[in-house]
Amino acid sequence: MKQRLTILLMLLYAGPALADGPPAPKSSLCPLSDTFKVTAEMKDQIAKGIPQLPKEPTSKTAFSLEDCITIALSNHQRLTSGYNSIAASLARVEAAQAPYYPEVSLNAEYNRSYTATASFRGGNTEFYKVYGTLSQTIYDFGRRGNSLDAARSAVDIEKAALATTRTDVVYTVKEAYYQVLSSREVVKASEEAVTLAEANLNQAKAHFEAGTKARFDVTKAEVDMQDAKISLVKSQYVVEGAMMTLKNRMFIPYGTAIDINQPAPLSPYEENVDKLVAEAVDKRPESKEMEAKIKQTEFQLRSAKSDFFPTLGLNANYGFQDYERGLADTNRNWNVGVALRVPVFEGFITKAKVSENLASLNNFRSQLVTLKQDIGLEVIKNFLAMKDAEARLTITSEKIRMAREQLEIAQGRYEAGVGILLEVTDARVALTTARTENIQTQNEYYINRAKLDKSLGRE
Repeated sequence: MKQRLTILLMLLYAGPALADGPPAPKSSLCPLSDTFKVTAEMKDQIAKGIPQLPKEPTSKTAFSLEDCITIALSNHQRLTSGYNSIAASLARVEAAQAPYYPEVSLNAEYNRSYTATASFRGGNTEFYKVYGTLSQTIYDFGRRGNSLDAARSAVDIEKAALATTRTDVVYTVKEAYYQVLSSREVVKASEEAVTLAEANLNQAKAHFEAGTKARFDVTKAEVDMQDAKISLVKSQYVVEGAMMTLKNRMFIPYGTAIDINQPAPLSPYEENVDKLVAEAVDKRPESKEMEAKIKQTEFQLRSAKSDFFPTLGLNANYGFQDYERGLADTNRNWNVGVALRVPVFEGFITKAKVSENLASLNNFRSQLVTLKQDIGLEVIKNFLAMKDAEARLTITSEKIRMAREQLEIAQGRYEAGVGILLEVTDARVALTTARTENIQTQNEYYINRAKLDKSLGRE
């Protein structure tokens, strides 16, 4: 009995030695840079399968744009989902390595029966059977290797998708951040408008009391001041809404009290637009993702074609069985053999798989060409929109200077009693409009620049 068990255990443990193991992985199509490495904390969260919980900012009173981006990248659940997708793809790579190792199983049976006849008083019969099996694929014309490479390409796809998600998160934070700054500047312009309207009202009252102007001027100035106050209240609530949007993009609780700093001026883009287009086509994560899909489909196509060819495998069995009481006997058996499986007819399933993968491959290749065209157009449009806003900034700044000068002239004329209140009102409205237009143009410049960074695959 001990001898039989020893031989069986040796067979079980010798199985893995028959396999040469999976081949070493090829170079990654879209390797993660240091920025995209999975942290120890994230690995722990992935292992536990627990989504990463949002973290509130520190006790810092004001945050820069970089601070807001860092918090968003630490909290955002879309990134947590991306890391878990990578972890799932890595697990599928491990599963794809399984055919390189032998399959080993141990089986045991036990039966007890009673038999009695006219000439035999009867008795119990016990039957024991223990046996182990081992099977190992030796050669399959590349089926295992291509399936494994396809699984590795899936990891590259998830890495590129994660990089796309990061650029999306960064852009949405920049957009919300600049919107807060822009809305605050509108509040300042509205506050100045209220101050100017109040000064006009006081001047109108002085003229009325002196008897040089009619009551109409006072009433008109009061209405103008109320309109300016209404605009101020609206602009203040716009700031609150913009701040809520920023908190949403940072993935922090809405009740968290935060403030933001004014960013340093951005240096102008010096690169040629053609150079930017080439950079975007080469580095955009969407391109990397599509290239990885093409590579994956190529491996899947090769794996499907290998189903046309035979599979060579090794099979081994060892076991023993005993009959006790009534029929005393012991049988031992073992066998080692080579099996060749030749596909003859399988309902055209292999042909269908090859056709499916070939069509998918051509589809992805066409999508890649279209994607590169779209990326180039997106870069050009964002570049031109940024340059347009940059050019208009100088014009709107000059417009503010001229509107302020016009207001001073109108106020001087009205104070001297030679002008009318309508001139002052029109000049004040023109100044507020010019300031608002300049603020909006500056906001357009920052947001279009953020769009250009995103279209280039930059953060």
